[in-house]
Amino acid sequence: MTHKYTVTKKSCPKCGRVYASNRSDMRKPLREKYGSPFVKCAKCNHIFVDKDITEISNSGVHKEDKRILNNERLCIIAFFIVLGLLCFLNYDKYGFFGILFLIIAGVNFIVQFILFFPRQKIVKELTAQSENRMNDKKYVLSLLMAGYKVSDKYIDMHNLKLIEENLIEKPNETKKDSGIDIKRKFSNMKPNENQHRCQECGNVQSKNIQRCLNCSNIIDDSVAEDNMLGDSSDFDKYMTGQLVAFYKTMHEDKYSKEYERRLKHIGFTPEEAKNLFMLELMMLKHDSISTLTDKKYLTNNYFDLKTVKFPMEASYYAEHQTFLVSEVTKIWDEAEYIWINYRNSEMPKEVLAEIFQISRYGGGELLIKTIEGISKSSSIPKDKILKYSNKEQDLMFKYKWNKEANEPHPYH
Repeated sequence: MTHKYTVTKKSCPKCGRVYASNRSDMRKPLREKYGSPFVKCAKCNHIFVDKDITEISNSGVHKEDKRILNNERLCIIAFFIVLGLLCFLNYDKYGFFGILFLIIAGVNFIVQFILFFPRQKIVKELTAQSENRMNDKKYVLSLLMAGYKVSDKYIDMHNLKLIEENLIEKPNETKKDSGIDIKRKFSNMKPNENQHRCQECGNVQSKNIQRCLNCSNIIDDSVAEDNMLGDSSDFDKYMTGQLVAFYKTMHEDKYSKEYERRLKHIGFTPEEAKNLFMLELMMLKHDSISTLTDKKYLTNNYFDLKTVKFPMEASYYAEHQTFLVSEVTKIWDEAEYIWINYRNSEMPKEVLAEIFQISRYGGGELLIKTIEGISKSSSIPKDKILKYSNKEQDLMFKYKWNKEANEPHPYH
């Protein structure tokens, strides 16, 4: 490893505020070198990754911190030893200096030997703190989302292999390149008449700019601001998959907590609820976000009865994990309703055939294969995924079809 003996200032990639000095690893205190790589700017509250900070239980201790003498100190001691030995070549004239140089080398070694053990104690303390962080599944997920390399030990511990392979949306690295944006919180920013909000990250900017300046997503102005769910006070009329979409958009824990609460209410273990949330977060397709973040999603109609929605076989959509449980349940339930009530209406034959095939009357293969795939990917029993799907259908019955308006809420 090449070490540069320069001191540069490190600044926030968003506002430019200097938060630290970037020194050589060998000159840096242990508590600056090791810790959580997540840094929060004290000025703008921007959260990013500092690549110079090592998550010690994940990446291990640097080689120089395992030795009594690092390369820099070793060179200094060797220099004084060589000087001392050269002085001994002319002992009568330079012997005193030779002894002095050797004493300096010896004192340096003794000091480093004494300091080595307190340093190891600090390393042990930092390792324990790091292990506590890495034992938190959401923390490890945040590292993955930030593009941080997580060791197989923690990938396997938290069953995140599938998510790691798909690398849940890596946020774009800024041009200043001193950090990676991993938590885009713009939920408190309200757009005025000349601004619009990005459906992908929540950023608010001028309507004259269609590409988001924060995440480079093209902003869809067809999704109205007041159609976006932003208040956790009433989740009742929202399907559970919508909570996944809003978590990905707003990065607020209230959505993941409500998701996990619902699943635990119907018999999922806390671990199963977390695993399924993370799987559906990974499965969520970019094109589905604007649809799912519409607060009228549950009552909106999926089919237009004019065009074929699914030209591929059901196995294709299941294999590519195209739909969340909420999405495939809504599709299946609407198809059944249309088949029962509108099959004699004038709609294209190919559309009617698709409706029949999706519904239970045609085998419901899209729903069945999707649920089987999710069960396999999450290692959660199929009957629990089916129960989750049934509860989503109950939401449809209560709020879309109004057939069970007086029944209790499925997740209460």
